[in-house]
Amino acid sequence: MTLAAGLLAGLAPAVGTLRTMRVDLRSALEQGGRGAGGGAGGRGGNRLRRGLVIAEIAMSLALLIGAGLLIRSFAKLLAVSPGFEADGVLAATLPLPQARYRSDAQVVAFVDRLLQRTAALPGVVAAGIVDSVPFGNADVDGDIFIFGRPKPRPGEAIDAQQQEVSGGYFGAMRIPLRRGRTFDDRDSPSAPVVIVNEDLARLAWPGEDPIGKQLKWGEHGRWMTVVGVVGNVHQFALDEKPFLDTYVPYRQVPTPFFTLVVRRAANPLGLAAQLRQEVLALDRQQPIARLGLLADMVDRSLAQRRFQMLLIGSLALLALVLASLGVYGVMSYAVLQRAQEVGVRMALGARRAQVFALVLRGTLAMTAAGIAAGVLGSLVLGRFLQALLYGIRSNDPAVYALGCCTLLGVALLAAFLPARRAAEIDPAITLRGD
Repeated sequence: MTLAAGLLAGLAPAVGTLRTMRVDLRSALEQGGRGAGGGAGGRGGNRLRRGLVIAEIAMSLALLIGAGLLIRSFAKLLAVSPGFEADGVLAATLPLPQARYRSDAQVVAFVDRLLQRTAALPGVVAAGIVDSVPFGNADVDGDIFIFGRPKPRPGEAIDAQQQEVSGGYFGAMRIPLRRGRTFDDRDSPSAPVVIVNEDLARLAWPGEDPIGKQLKWGEHGRWMTVVGVVGNVHQFALDEKPFLDTYVPYRQVPTPFFTLVVRRAANPLGLAAQLRQEVLALDRQQPIARLGLLADMVDRSLAQRRFQMLLIGSLALLALVLASLGVYGVMSYAVLQRAQEVGVRMALGARRAQVFALVLRGTLAMTAAGIAAGVLGSLVLGRFLQALLYGIRSNDPAVYALGCCTLLGVALLAAFLPARRAAEIDPAITLRGD
């Protein structure tokens, strides 16, 4: 691709050289003597140079608008609340091998002792377990049935997520309790209970108090009584709508694969070594499969969008620099070509401000053409970018306006030096030299 680009870039000068070999020297000299844009390439060369700069401006604007859309989309995504507070939480994943933990009672006993020892560590505010930590593992989903409602027809059942948690999980994650209570020691396997999120409560019991209502997982599941309603949580990504969530006590459905979440007032990662020691004190053969900050898990979920934003932003910045250099080069060459004309104008009474404005008008005309083409290109590019955007449309007027103003300002700044150089031309020296 680099070789092809180099050959393509060399075609225009090569064609220009062939054309000059066939040009009539007498007419060329007469044209040059009149100062009507002679020189390398003549009027055709000027049009080609201006056309290339206009194309540069158009592509720069398309990239600028694309980068602006991604930046604004990323900012909106960062403003989305995940439904919990990730800062200050350490997450440790423990898979208990079935060879040593054959019964539910063994799993429950290990988890109970681990939670007690973890809560006693210095600085720990709250601790709990969950089978699937947000932005970490996958959840189990399925259909739920509502007590007192007719059996849903195929495809109409409510699809929800189920998670096994301890009572301290909601405090450790700071998931807000909207109604009712969380789990405690009164919740035994003989009296199944469940906590639902706001969206599920609103969908299953619209306009009713969900506390005390019953639901079950699958047609043959056990009826569970709703004891609490908590806030919605984004389980996988901030740009995805929260799932319908149900939470059941881990004693009710013991799971040998879980994640311990620990909230500490300061430096939660400082607990890592102590937490490993506590686990080994309970079981010398039990490793921690994964240990890290929950905030890092949330941050990793944004890595792809951040990379896309930085990539297009870098390309836009590079294109903006190239466009400004193109504007500067073309206007500098135009001033050099029209030095005699400028000298004549000033000799006939043109003021420096008028000459300065003359050069800027040429820049404005060239930039306006590039901006018009760039806006059209951005509208086409926006169709492909829409899938990468969150919270805004690909034709967002604020981003388009900011991109156009930025490019216009850069182009005028690039033309400032050639315009000032033209305004400082001494007509006596110029005319004497010609």
